[in-house]
Amino acid sequence: MQSKKLYIVLIVMMVVFFLVFFLMYGVDEIITKDDNATIIVGNNTVWHYQNKRWMNITGITSFQDYNWHTFEVFQDNQKIGDYSLWYDDKWYVFDQDKNPVSIEGNLLAYEANYDMSVSPFIEQKITNKKYVDEVLNKYGIDTSSKFSNSLQISFDIDQDGIMEDFYLITNVFAIDFTPDLLFSFVFMVKNDEIYMIYDNVNQTSIYNSCKPYFTSFLDVNRDHNYELILSCGRYSIGKEIQWLYGFRDNQFKILISNE
Repeated sequence: MQSKKLYIVLIVMMVVFFLVFFLMYGVDEIITKDDNATIIVGNNTVWHYQNKRWMNITGITSFQDYNWHTFEVFQDNQKIGDYSLWYDDKWYVFDQDKNPVSIEGNLLAYEANYDMSVSPFIEQKITNKKYVDEVLNKYGIDTSSKFSNSLQISFDIDQDGIMEDFYLITNVFAIDFTPDLLFSFVFMVKNDEIYMIYDNVNQTSIYNSCKPYFTSFLDVNRDHNYELILSCGRYSIGKEIQWLYGFRDNQFKILISNE
């Protein structure tokens, strides 16, 4: 009799365990397995997300497949509304009556069968160079070097209630000085530890360089962890580079890029 009770208890415990496991992981798997989304960044990047995989959409003809689709449209990471897009030499934005809508800043747009969280952020000048100097020292660069851009953003990328600090420093495309060594660094500081996102140090011509900038923080797959879109502007009419980064296993990984 006692062994029968023990057997029943074990069965109940196993059922409870599998139920809890299913509620923690199985429900999310069922909810997100059919997620389907398309993200447009600037004028030359279209990413498609399906079956939990990313792919690049390339070529004018493929871009034009999205003509007159309705997207949630953002300018400089601020939502401006739901509009139709149309591609020719670049993306054009229209309202529901097909009246043109002017977009002056950086374009980000998405269409999806779920709500994708896109969060605004505020850039500010770097006031404390402690971590900047650590990075420069690591790469053997003089800490008194001048920058063409130096920005800091505070953002809770992993949604744990604690803000992480993101830093961007570069001397590419300087106007009032000519650097001997070109460099760009983008990194995050969390719990006093530096996590590198992007680094580029070279002595090549300015014409081969690009200048990074933050485009968006967004939760692309509803896991309550935000991803980061980092862009890099090239000299003159060179094609911009875009990367979608995810913070996975305590490091930043490129989920997809347009390179």
